[in-house]
Amino acid sequence: MNKEKLNLWHQEKLRANLLRGISHDLRTPLTNISGSADILKREGNKLSDVEKYTLYESIFNDSSWLISLVENLLAMTRLESSLQVRHSPELVDDIIQESLQHLSPGFEDHKITVNLSDPLLMVMADAHLITQVIINIVNNAIQHTPEKTKISIRIFQKNTNQVQFEISNNGPKLTNGDLAHLFGLFYTGKQKQPLRAQRGLGIGLSLCKSIIEAYDGNIWAKNLNNGVCFYFTLPIWSKKNEK
Repeated sequence: MNKEKLNLWHQEKLRANLLRGISHDLRTPLTNISGSADILKREGNKLSDVEKYTLYESIFNDSSWLISLVENLLAMTRLESSLQVRHSPELVDDIIQESLQHLSPGFEDHKITVNLSDPLLMVMADAHLITQVIINIVNNAIQHTPEKTKISIRIFQKNTNQVQFEISNNGPKLTNGDLAHLFGLFYTGKQKQPLRAQRGLGIGLSLCKSIIEAYDGNIWAKNLNNGVCFYFTLPIWSKKNEK
């Protein structure tokens, strides 16, 4: 088997695994939503307010997770179908604000802070794709850390060509195995995880890597003295880019 055929075989295998995983992960929340809605429809007048709230919350959480999955799949499709990713001047502050409006349920149980060195700092990128990167990394922290964990977002000009993003939390550290495979497709970690983190295909961080590298940036993670930090870089915008 030549190299080209081998690459095609690997791509088809990845697509088959992805479709199989998606089918499984879609079925469970859709079944939960359908079941909860059916109970509310048939027995709603017999349920207490607490029981109704539990069902409403279940529907909301499952539908929010499905939205997150679909957004990642759309971003993957957008990335793969483009011969070249879009480079346009984007205000970092706008990207951050948009990202914070689309986090998964549970974000309100964490303390999220933003430290932007310059409110007029701009990058050359596709705002939608970079928003998805930030959402995935912050959601990953929300899912894998206890309530009241602090999540800090820091952005600054690294040098004349790059802007650096740092998203840290003071939750549990990662193992060496996790750090080595963190951005691999379908990797979901080896450690015992909170219940809310046990659902997932392992495509979010892999997608982040693909997006950042499409802009010739770097993405990595490392343990801190207290917690974990994700880093990535993007090309900075300046007037010379317009020439």
